[in-house]
Amino acid sequence: MFIGHIEITGGPKVIKKQMNRLVREAMEACAMHWHESFRPIHFTREGFSRYHYHKRSEKYLRRKIREKGHADPLVFSGKTREQAKKMYLRTSARRATGELPVPKYITQFHGGKHAYELTKILKKEEKVIARLAADNVAGAINNLQERETIKF
Repeated sequence: MFIGHIEITGGPKVIKKQMNRLVREAMEACAMHWHESFRPIHFTREGFSRYHYHKRSEKYLRRKIREKGHADPLVFSGKTREQAKKMYLRTSARRATGELPVPKYITQFHGGKHAYELTKILKKEEKVIARLAADNVAGAINNLQERETIKF
């Protein structure tokens, strides 16, 4: 999760309803960016080291390689990876929440550590997403028709 602060100085007159719509659209764009760009990395070996997943037992890894032919993290049969390709998105002017329809065992076993591993966001990823939000809102504000002119 990341928290951002958007400050608008000067610029157009924007009524609250318009501003909420602009921020909601920016939040939706951020959630979709995470889903399309960062979520797939979680299911790769790069994701295992990047996000510092808990080490799995040797017995489990041997069984997975023997039965499934791979050692990809967060994947045994591939069901979780396939289901996580969908995302149900809820947005407001304050947050965007994406719900991944993954199997229950992701949150039930091992104290929910698999769910944490699947949704972990690094600081540098937070910065990318925050910059995207700020750019989306700024771009949308610049494209609005109503402008305030201040004369000195």
